[in-house]
Amino acid sequence: MFSIKQAKNKPYFYALIFYSVRQIIFHTKFCIFVKIIFTKFNKTLNMKILFTTFLFAVAFTVSNLNAATHTVTKNNDVVANIWDIGEIGTLRRTIADANSGDTIVFASEISSIYLEGRMININKKDLTIIGGENDDKVTIFAGYGSIFNIWGDSTRIVNIVLQNLIFTGVSPGGDDYGTIRMMYGNLFTINCEFINNATAALSGAVNFYFGNYFALNCKFNNNYAGSGAAGAVTVNTPQDTLIIINCEFINNEGGGGALIVRGTLIAINCTFSENTSRNQGGGIYLPNGATGFLYHCTFDRNQARVGGAGIDVGSNSKLYSYNCIYTGNKSSNNMPENDIRHQIHISPFGATFSGGDNLIQSINGVTRDLVFGDNVLTDGYIIPLEYASIATKLNNTIQVPAGMTVAEILNYLATDQIGTVRPITGNVTYGAIEIADIKPPPPTYTLTVNTTTGGTTNPSGTSTRDSNETVVLTATADSCYKFTEWGNGSIENPLTVIITSNTVLIANFEFICDTTKFTIWINEHKNIDPTSRNYRIPIYIKADENTVETKIEKLVIEIDRNIFYPRRVEPNTVNMNLNFIDSIIEMTFENITVPALLANEEKILLTIRGDIILGNKESCEITLKHPVKFAQDLDEYPELINGFLSLTICEDGSNRFLTIFDYSPSITVKENIVSEMLEIECKTIERGDYSLEIVDLLGNATTVETWTVAGSTRIFDFKIDISNFAIGSYFIVMNTPTNKYSARFVKQ
Repeated sequence: MFSIKQAKNKPYFYALIFYSVRQIIFHTKFCIFVKIIFTKFNKTLNMKILFTTFLFAVAFTVSNLNAATHTVTKNNDVVANIWDIGEIGTLRRTIADANSGDTIVFASEISSIYLEGRMININKKDLTIIGGENDDKVTIFAGYGSIFNIWGDSTRIVNIVLQNLIFTGVSPGGDDYGTIRMMYGNLFTINCEFINNATAALSGAVNFYFGNYFALNCKFNNNYAGSGAAGAVTVNTPQDTLIIINCEFINNEGGGGALIVRGTLIAINCTFSENTSRNQGGGIYLPNGATGFLYHCTFDRNQARVGGAGIDVGSNSKLYSYNCIYTGNKSSNNMPENDIRHQIHISPFGATFSGGDNLIQSINGVTRDLVFGDNVLTDGYIIPLEYASIATKLNNTIQVPAGMTVAEILNYLATDQIGTVRPITGNVTYGAIEIADIKPPPPTYTLTVNTTTGGTTNPSGTSTRDSNETVVLTATADSCYKFTEWGNGSIENPLTVIITSNTVLIANFEFICDTTKFTIWINEHKNIDPTSRNYRIPIYIKADENTVETKIEKLVIEIDRNIFYPRRVEPNTVNMNLNFIDSIIEMTFENITVPALLANEEKILLTIRGDIILGNKESCEITLKHPVKFAQDLDEYPELINGFLSLTICEDGSNRFLTIFDYSPSITVKENIVSEMLEIECKTIERGDYSLEIVDLLGNATTVETWTVAGSTRIFDFKIDISNFAIGSYFIVMNTPTNKYSARFVKQ
């Protein structure tokens, strides 16, 4: 048996990645250098990985000495179908116009691109697309389906570099290929983000076939796959290679949580946290025959339905893990809480595991250091082997000298390399894994936040908190309530607390609303003379109990302006504002005094005075609208009862129908291009003073006509001499007693 120190001094692989940023001289080249040095693996494996990495790195040494740089100048990218190349200046058109080896950048004012229509096709050309300088990013929003569909074929491998870009907004439907689908190519993403993308079929971020993918300093967060694909990235063919360096995968969900790799995976300095798999592999799933190399990676709080929640290694697959952390990962499968398979699951059917210096935390909170050594582990499984005999378990998991009997093997393996007695009867839970307890985790406490009636808190209920954790509590009152104090006597809101023990706090609220029930109504007004002026429409109010004087801050009433036009309101302390919406006048009244009322006593709240209009209708409803805003909070809104206004029915052929039919005020230019005499027609409604102004494009106004509407005439024609005005575009404006109407003309 050898010592832990010897095991930890065993050499393992190191990684060194060099890459240079683009365009060294006059848009000439974009180079990426990737060199990975493995000192851990056997010669055949080492050469395979080095050769794969070499091909991957050299693939984008593009022959672009005469390459051009193109600039995207438009942020709206709208097309009708997948083969539409869009307008000049859009990203889609710029890609279509670029030659293989060219570089695409974005104008300084472009910070985001909005795709509407279909995904962008990149067919058999090598391109570099750079979002911004100095790590500034350009955001690409997907309006429909996917963003990029990139493909070559077995005779033409494409090479694509994407740098300083954010991809977001991909949703199920349309081109359901995820954010990027690539076939027969090498894809490089540098300092990119894939955020909030979802599909019903493939991975939310990247799906590729027959090629290689290199991601450096990228984020893959909140992506979703609706089927068996991974939430973030799926490597679909066994010959594919995925290299990820300094990347994070957080809160992705799919058939595999973050990654499904059917080829070769190299991950260095990456984080996999809070990803969810509806099958196995919450962080990474390596299906049948895949190979994974992990160095300095963290797997934290990932979840899976079955198998390993951190990593699941399928049949005949290989996993090499060095200096990695596995903590808090949880599988829904029926396994003991502290079973190591929650963190890593190695298939018993030909899968292998090698590694060293990994820190693995069991679900029940005990942190354990798992030490692996080549001369102790061969192809050991990190799973219970309940279905095998004791002898089979020992021979399948631990290397022992040749020629030993079963009894000699049991004696040889009575204790592990650190002196712990091995469990050699019953179920051998961990096989050949060497376990040494490290310091226990810090204590945790419960925080419980409750409320009285009348409000909510954030956070609420009971939650688990770390020792000395700072928590900010916010109380929010419901309508008709106010926050008064916390159970500890503090009136601060928000309240900051530091958790040092189990803590219970109550947020107290007080009811503050007036329970008085008000009723506001308008009576019916029937058989009104259609020529009435200064007609009165009173608004009434009552309450179900005695009240003191109060205020209504806002009351809105609507009426059809084909029948009634408001002139003023009584009392004059009330503010009246008019808003014209098609044929409706919306009257907003503010600062209304509500007099003191006895229970069920009726009083006039206000009175509207105005003219009955000879319009094209005989009747309309007078509508009171919610909400009515009182100065004090009410327990419930007042009851509103609408009124009604109807005119005396006129006989066919009477003055009402003969004189005025269309009652929309307007100004019409009879000929829009004139040289000397401008002819216009003015339709009016209100009585009062009117004027005409000619306004140039700089806002300079010249009054050219004034008149007064007093009788029944409503349509006026004018001829105005404009021979002294300069050539150009103008507006002719009709000023009415309450509004303005305009038309445009050109002086030639």
